[in-house]
Amino acid sequence: MRNYLLFVTALFFSIQAQSGETEQVPVAAVSAFAKPVLVGMQLSVRKGQQQGQVSAGVAKCVQSLDASSLNPLFLSLLTENLTKNELKATEDFFVTAVGRKYAKHGLMQVYTSLGEQPPEALPGFSEAEYKELENFSRTSAGEKLLVRKVLSSVSANQAISAHIQGVLKSCARKS
Repeated sequence: MRNYLLFVTALFFSIQAQSGETEQVPVAAVSAFAKPVLVGMQLSVRKGQQQGQVSAGVAKCVQSLDASSLNPLFLSLLTENLTKNELKATEDFFVTAVGRKYAKHGLMQVYTSLGEQPPEALPGFSEAEYKELENFSRTSAGEKLLVRKVLSSVSANQAISAHIQGVLKSCARKS
């Protein structure tokens, strides 16, 4: 699966280069979705190790992963679910102060949902910031991502789960 995702990502960049397009890869948007999944996987594996269900080698391997290890997966999911204009709008949102705060809020919620103490307090939003969130959620990109939650769909969850299983198998082979 990982090789397939890397192939898709390489193909995506190759097509852009051949067509003369100079579109920016949505780095902030990809990171906003990839990082919470990675942290959730790392926290879960750490708990599994503490309970004797995961070997120290697998746990060490998973803990050594960085957020970019999930970037090809989330780039693929975003490009499958959003148009070019929606990708740009999503990136434009996640590079703003409110977008970064929204991403951090989601990341801190991962800790809370797994019964862990977040390393930082959940960021609060001012009335003006809520208005910005609301405005983004009314765009076609925001509606897909924040309202309909297309990256939480059955097919997206299956792709994410398959990728995580592949990572865990790879870590098991290395340990």
